Amino acid sequence: IYENGFTFPITDKTGIPYVRIKSINSKASFIGFTGRSFGKKGSKREGVQYKGYFLDLKTFAYVLTSESHTLKSALEAFGCSPKTDAGEHGKVTEEYIEYNVNDTMVTHELYEKLMERYEQYIPSKDANKLYSPASIGKAYLDRIGIKSFFEKNRNFSREILGYIMMTYYGGRTEVKIRKQPVRASYIDFTSMYPSVFALFGMNDFLISRKIVPKYNTEEVQEFLDNVTLEDIGDKSLWKKMTTICRIIPDNDILPVRSTYQQDVSGTNIGINHLKSIDRTSRWYTLPDLVAAKMLSKNNKAPKIEEAITFVPSGVQKGLQPIEILKGIELEPGEDFIKKLIEERIRIRTDIKERRNNKPDYKGSEEESTANVRQKILKIIANATSYGIFIQMNTTNENEELNEKAGIYGLDYFETEINREET
Repeated sequence: IYENGFTFPITDKTGIPYVRIKSINSKASFIGFTGRSFGKKGSKREGVQYKGYFLDLKTFAYVLTSESHTLKSALEAFGCSPKTDAGEHGKVTEEYIEYNVNDTMVTHELYEKLMERYEQYIPSKDANKLYSPASIGKAYLDRIGIKSFFEKNRNFSREILGYIMMTYYGGRTEVKIRKQPVRASYIDFTSMYPSVFALFGMNDFLISRKIVPKYNTEEVQEFLDNVTLEDIGDKSLWKKMTTICRIIPDNDILPVRSTYQQDVSGTNIGINHLKSIDRTSRWYTLPDLVAAKMLSKNNKAPKIEEAITFVPSGVQKGLQPIEILKGIELEPGEDFIKKLIEERIRIRTDIKERRNNKPDYKGSEEESTANVRQKILKIIANATSYGIFIQMNTTNENEELNEKAGIYGLDYFETEINREET
């Protein structure tokens, strides 16, 4: 599990475990004690292992802000005392000792500020078990009582899941003009991922008792043949597009994952004219095929070989009302993501109105508090509507599940239990 990680001792005493660390990305690391025993041989504590409680403030700041911070930038963002400059490293002087003492003091101050912010989330998880903003989203879903996909769809076809994974082309950027200065307009979306989540009616899937795949190729082909650009503005249409389709690309403009530059090991995603020269088929989402039709010169609709539409069935039992933030409550069955969007817009609108009507409101503590609340809602909405549904956990089959649970936390353990059962 800690392959490519490292360990170090915290004392010269025997029997005390080492600390081990493995970086999982630029923002988070797994930190815990090694499996060495705390107790002496023959004592009651012999063989007892304590994984420890390590809170990495770099990770914690990222969880709470969705931004990557250095110690200096985090201190500034949370209104802490400033970090001093070391001048030069490697030489012990009175100034260097003061620098290290200051680092320790401001780090503790930052910890207190971060915990103060975390309390606003009405948390249900220990802070050291959070590795990204998506961890916050999962904590809220747990409080609502929403079951995981495999809990409510134990017999769901693994083959269809494979098709679904083939359709995922997240994180793509389309650039049609490169290395040439041009005039441009900056266009942004308010809560883009959460808005799309709401438009597709994903909450119905989230709280459903189960999800049913429906094969309806002819019906979907008819829809694709007749859909127009004007139709896309009809919000009710979006809920009809929770569909994946298998096509044989015929010079259709589609997202493609490939190597676009020589001597580059990784792949990127581009929007390309794609044609199958040997009738190899690929799976795409229906919205991608609608886009392909709109991008074609003659409104040519791709020919669908097979289509599967996903339908939410029933509603889970045991959904609980929760308080998202103080004063913002969610009732059982209510659209969680839509609620987050609407409350964030309400707070932002209120901030603007107060700025116009109260000259002393701008820059006040009241405005600062309101801004923090709307940012918290944004982080929860983005993380919950997107990030958690594309998570993949890789495992080492030679390790015991309880070892994984001790290092990675209960979420990982539960994921593996579901995986073993299915």
